[in-house]
Amino acid sequence: MVSLLEFQAKDMLRVAGIPVPDGTLVRTADDPALGRRTGGVCKAQVAAKNRAASGGIRFADDAASVVAEVAALLSADIAGHRAAAVLVENRLPIAQEWFVSIITDPWGSGLVLQVSDAGGSGVEDRLSGDARYELSFTPSAPPSADSIMVTFGWSGPDVEQIARLCADLCRVALARDLLLLEVNPLAITREGAAVVVDAHVTVDDAAEFRQEWVNSLNADLDLVHVGRAWRRRYGGDFKVVDAAGRVAILNTGAGAGMLVMDELARRGIHAYNFSDIRAGSPHLRRERFDAAADLICRGNEIGVVIVNIHAGITDLRTLREDLEHVIGRFGAADLPTVVRLQGPYSEGTGAALAGLPGVVVEPQLEHAIDKICDLLGVTA
Repeated sequence: MVSLLEFQAKDMLRVAGIPVPDGTLVRTADDPALGRRTGGVCKAQVAAKNRAASGGIRFADDAASVVAEVAALLSADIAGHRAAAVLVENRLPIAQEWFVSIITDPWGSGLVLQVSDAGGSGVEDRLSGDARYELSFTPSAPPSADSIMVTFGWSGPDVEQIARLCADLCRVALARDLLLLEVNPLAITREGAAVVVDAHVTVDDAAEFRQEWVNSLNADLDLVHVGRAWRRRYGGDFKVVDAAGRVAILNTGAGAGMLVMDELARRGIHAYNFSDIRAGSPHLRRERFDAAADLICRGNEIGVVIVNIHAGITDLRTLREDLEHVIGRFGAADLPTVVRLQGPYSEGTGAALAGLPGVVVEPQLEHAIDKICDLLGVTA
């Protein structure tokens, strides 16, 4: 899955006819477009949770302060992220804030519409896991405004426009193959207009082949989602799951990677990334390993790398040189490496790798995790 930045989500909604604030996207504080702004809301475009609480949203009362706030946001660390762009929008006279979410149903074959009239910052705490209103639907039968009104027991013109917008959002979620479409807040202005003030959108990356519009967003998405460009080129998987994670994982096999992450979590250790580097495929293997090492070496808090190769029928001797090369990359970065090999000729290949500086070979996963704990100084 891939999460869009706010401006990308709003562009998508605008095309679908959903009302969003008038905004200007800038990537530098001296962008001439800022000259048209005499104030507003300056919003760092980062994939960070609690962006407002982390200082990623600032208010400006005049043209000079708009420039100053944009410059500050572009240079700020916002929950571990740096913004490549800032969205400057008109400040709305908000009378009420709603929360609307359309999410795939993890237990069924459809989607769930969740709505609350208590939106805005901190909505998660206020809802305590329960939406004020909830409706399940299937892709073949998205809800209409009338059916939403009836299901939620609503009446009157004020909530009728909310119902119409909810129905439109459901259709957008289906048409765009979205795993999540969250609007918070959906503002009702003092003039009575409904406007999407902020939106969080997650696209099903398995459906990107039929959502060509996502490809046009790659330049920005590749900056935000480490590993996205790697996945497009090599066909495996690499995702940063916790930028502050202490263990990087160079792994083959999705199931094996999840098992390593689970075992680390059981010891209270956060993984930096998930990966499936498809070590058995010889095509571009050295390049693929190098590119994965580049991504791993970006992690600022990594203390140990685990190389976990479950080779299946692949002769591990054919991987030896490439493994020695990538492990040497970690050694040059002062990252100790724990190696676990499973497959044909694992013993001999493991013995060869054990001779490299900073490398420990542990065939059993439990013992490999024990060694990681020792290297990090974590009490198991």
